[in-house]
This record gives sequence, structure tokens and C-alpha cells, in this order.
Amino acid sequence: MPTSSILHNIVISDPKKAEALANALEASSQNPKCKPSEPAIPILTDVEAVREFFLHRESAGEEVHRDKNTKNILVVLGGGRPNGNTKQLADAFAKGAADAGHNVEIVSLNKVEVKGCLGCNACRYGKPCVQKDGFNELIPAIKSADLIVFASPLLFWTISSKLKAFIERFYCIAEEEENPPYGRYEKYPVKDAALLMTSADDFFWTYEQAVSYCKFAIINYIGFNDKGMLLAGGCGDTNGKPQIDKTNHLAEAYQFGKNIYAGQ
Repeated sequence: MPTSSILHNIVISDPKKAEALANALEASSQNPKCKPSEPAIPILTDVEAVREFFLHRESAGEEVHRDKNTKNILVVLGGGRPNGNTKQLADAFAKGAADAGHNVEIVSLNKVEVKGCLGCNACRYGKPCVQKDGFNELIPAIKSADLIVFASPLLFWTISSKLKAFIERFYCIAEEEENPPYGRYEKYPVKDAALLMTSADDFFWTYEQAVSYCKFAIINYIGFNDKGMLLAGGCGDTNGKPQIDKTNHLAEAYQFGKNIYAGQ
């Protein structure tokens, strides 16, 4: 725990005691065993890391106590090149959120296979999905997240097929709804959601189909709370190197992550 959080409300009026405390803190700061380890906030990039993280917490019986302003944020990277525009945008957002004190995990669907929903209804209700892929092992991270950030390159004017498959599989974590709202048949966990996208084009209509789908499926149907979006156009085409670093989008993503829960 940082010293400032320990001593924030302590007032020492005795000069001798204050001097003794200062000496003790100085000696402690010079002890290598007292130095914090890095990184302070884990960034998980594959399903095995996510599974190990949650298995360790469960096996240790860990009870997590966190500040009410600290959020668990899951960034789901729906494809793109290993260090392409979308990855850099997601990393910048994650850095901003981590710097604001939130717990951030990144899962790449390039490394975790998630197949689309079969519509078999075997999961109704409370049963695991019959498909043997990485989604079931992502469920603990999904359920513990306060915010899920959907990140994707623009492909054929919408989100990637990998990210859409991930969204489809939310069907297997839905619960029975006795009185569902019109047009819906089940209830989903209450989460916040944000969208990050990149593209070469930057016309006024470039993201129309992608935004329409995400707002309809994630916000209106699943019922997540809309925390905003960053649509990063003009990042260079796939024939060359990523060009997002030549735009303001990385700085915008950092601020988006840092301020997404500011003032709450």
C-alpha cells in the first residue's frame, strides 16, 4: 500500500515521534525487500493467463476488497494485426484506465478461439455451452468485469467476425427472465460497455453499420450501459504499416480510458 494512503489522515504533534517515524520510513525505503514489484496491474493476453488468474484467486479463497471507484475492465481485442492499429488503440485505452487506478485485462481473440453460437439452446438455463473452445474459460473474466471494451478493426463495414462470435456467445450466460421486455427472452448481467474501432477510411458514413449493430445488440438488446466509443478513422490501409501513431487517436484512447469513470 502506498505510504500516502497509510498516513493520509495521521497527525503527529510530538516532534520526537515524528522524527522517529521519518527515520523508520527512510530506512524502509532503502530496503530492497520493501520495493514494489512490477507490473502492479496485470494485462492478460490469452485464455490460459485468464484461467490461471481466476483459479489462483478461487483456490486461495481470496476476498477482493477494492475502492468503490476502482473498476474491473476487460478489453476484448477482436482481431487485427499483432501490433496493428486496433491493438495499439486498445493498449492506449488500457494504459489510461490502469493509470486511473482500474484493474485492466486484455484478451485477444487472435489467441483465444471463440466460435459463433450454434443456436442449439443446450445452454438454457445455467448450463455451459456445448462448444469446446475458449469462451467458457473467459466467463469468469466476463462476469467479474464492470466494463467490457469491444475493440475491432472495421472489416466489410462492421466489426470483425471474431468479435461478433464473442458477442453471440453471451447467449449462454443469460438467465431466465420471468417478464422479459418486448423483443427479449432472457436477462443478461448488468455491465458497462465501450467500443474501440479503427479503419483506413474516415468518411462520415464509415462506421454507420458497425455502430448500428453494436448499439442494437450490445446496448439495446443485451442491455449494457453505454460508456461511449472511439472510432479511429484514417489509420492507413493494410498494405502498409500501421499509421495510427501519426494521428491523435492514441492520445484520445488514453484519455478515454483514464476518464471513463471520472467524476463517479
